[in-house]
Amino acid sequence: MSEVARGAKGPPLRNRTILALAEVVTACFEFTINLGGKSEERVRPDWFADLLYASEYPAPLIQLVRQLQPQRGAVKNFVLGLDATMGTTPQVSTLAASAVELPAASQRILLKLVEDIIKFARSEECLVKPGSWLIKRMTNCLELDGYELRDGKVAVREANVFDVAEQSGALLSLFKSLGLEGVEQVSTDLSLTDEHYAAGKWGDSIKHGRDIMEIALLGVAHAAAVAAKKNLARSALPGPVRAFLKANGLITDEEEKFLFALHTILSIHGGHANMSEHEHARICRQYALTAAHFILLLLSLS
Repeated sequence: MSEVARGAKGPPLRNRTILALAEVVTACFEFTINLGGKSEERVRPDWFADLLYASEYPAPLIQLVRQLQPQRGAVKNFVLGLDATMGTTPQVSTLAASAVELPAASQRILLKLVEDIIKFARSEECLVKPGSWLIKRMTNCLELDGYELRDGKVAVREANVFDVAEQSGALLSLFKSLGLEGVEQVSTDLSLTDEHYAAGKWGDSIKHGRDIMEIALLGVAHAAAVAAKKNLARSALPGPVRAFLKANGLITDEEEKFLFALHTILSIHGGHANMSEHEHARICRQYALTAAHFILLLLSLS
């Protein structure tokens, strides 16, 4: 087991990542076979239990898996139930002696399962291989949460500065507390930028990150215009918005130049020549959300 899985010291896995993990596990143990031209479904929680036993999971947890009814959805629901944030499920309650220890114990098991299911899916023991796209989606979600796989082990990305869920939540909270327009659109774009990243649609992920930044800039500019009793079109383009913000003292000349440059970077199609597409998309997303956070804080402190 990796050091991260042992200590669960990294950022928490988000719901999207745990769902992606559950779907990979499900694909290994719930499948359709062809018998004499007739398709039949097979659900094998016993095989899942064998994997957990061989990988030295807690005995009570293995027993719960062996008691699962072989019906579609059973394995997926079991994995989702390992998430302590969803409440005290039977499987979570087997992981720690006290409620205080449950969140960390839940994360340790989920991270260990990520490692073990990837290893299992690539082995000869896995009779029905899950689609490679399912595994890729799971690893993309992990990267966005702040992790990477190194030689089959989950490791915290040193370059990941922000807690993704915390940063997204802080943005929405700031939008709401400042009473800015576009909260629903920002919420949608936050979801889509992650959804497209998980699907490997790097350009779309960056585009929605850029949209969040632009909504924040326009919202702050409108709020400042109302306060100063000045006119600013609701459909103002990025150039006039930044010019308005500088002219009214919300951003400096250097910050205006930075925001123009960032908009250009986020609008370029394709990845960086010296960087993988997924890494470029992850960092661009972080740039955009950080810039949005920055401009919202300027308004809240003004």
